[in-house]
Amino acid sequence: MWQSTFYKIQSPDNGVDLRKATFPLADKPSIAVMPFENMTGDPQQQYFCDGMAEQLITSLSQGPYIYVTARTSSFAYRDKSMTAQQIASELGVRYLMEGSVQRDAERVRIHVQMIDGRNGNHIWAERYDRKYEDLFALQDQITMEVMSFLNLKFTGYTSGTLTFLRPSNLRAYELFLKGLYYHLGRRPQEVRLARQALEEAINLDPNFVRAHSWLGHVLLDEVMYRMTKSPGKVLDEAEQLAQKALSLQPENKRYGYCLLSAISRLRKDYDEAILFGKKCVEAIPNSSGPHFMLGQALLPAERFEEAISSLEIALQLAPFRPINYLLILALASLGNKQYDIAIALFTEITERSQKNIPYLSFAYLGLTAAYELNGNHEKANWAAESLMRTNPKFSLVITEKQSMFKEGGFKKTFYDATRRAGLK
Repeated sequence: MWQSTFYKIQSPDNGVDLRKATFPLADKPSIAVMPFENMTGDPQQQYFCDGMAEQLITSLSQGPYIYVTARTSSFAYRDKSMTAQQIASELGVRYLMEGSVQRDAERVRIHVQMIDGRNGNHIWAERYDRKYEDLFALQDQITMEVMSFLNLKFTGYTSGTLTFLRPSNLRAYELFLKGLYYHLGRRPQEVRLARQALEEAINLDPNFVRAHSWLGHVLLDEVMYRMTKSPGKVLDEAEQLAQKALSLQPENKRYGYCLLSAISRLRKDYDEAILFGKKCVEAIPNSSGPHFMLGQALLPAERFEEAISSLEIALQLAPFRPINYLLILALASLGNKQYDIAIALFTEITERSQKNIPYLSFAYLGLTAAYELNGNHEKANWAAESLMRTNPKFSLVITEKQSMFKEGGFKKTFYDATRRAGLK
């Protein structure tokens, strides 16, 4: 499936290259689940195929004895012509899992295979053909057989059932997968479609824990992307969804904790955000999202070294280096006075975000402050001018007012530096 080509990454002009920086992996089996191929003949079924791979990632991540690359990293290789060895090397894993999905109204057929990332050899494969109504049992079977092949004990299962609650009907599950698919697009129209699908899933199954928690995160995007005129009300709705998730699954509060951490951060209650972020990490230590969320909570509280540690773990688990992870790490490095590192990270974001104006604007803003604080006023002026060319409507006054940081301290240092470089 993977053809031989090279994935070229250029170095930044200042000579500091953190793109290939890796963090030591734990001494345990490592695997990346690649996006499953859609064999249905219907492009509209891509959400279902992606959902099958995402479910396998979620299931495997529950095991404490295996390292599983985050979806954001493995799915970034969709449609890239690369050898298995190149992908495994870049993701820092030993094994790759490929798959394909076919389905109709009555049956689902899944083919999965394991590849040794060291030599590209296919070392395990299996085909599954089950009634569609047996989909959940099939997902459990695939996960257990993968773990068995890796000779690992999987403590996240009890009698073959995942610890998180599943919906009472498959239609609710399909709507959840659609919501997940749309939400990961992160554009306003897709956020709206995600909300619609998840609300329909909850209407069909009011006890579907993951639908409640994911809908809460969709609502947070509405606040962060300023899609609502009543952010306080939307945050209250998200908190209600978090509390519902906690009440539905008191024995496993991870989804509720992660959502509450994000809500508290947006309310600028950083102690609560950090508290819930740590609880979320404790519940899911093998997933990149909780570590990133904890880093996000630690950053505005000006606990920069701790934020950097959390984000390094998140990047270990998501080695394709999601841009939002890099942005928070860059700000934490800037707050920790590691200016060269911050500049390299902000530079990487500008190079990878040419079509994403919000990220590009934030990166140039960060570069402006980093260069100024590092004593390079000329480069700071260049970054400020680049920001204004990118986003002519940018307002430093509005951006400072909406900043996540508490008053004084790093916030004052940051924005004073950008003013010296000419931003207004």
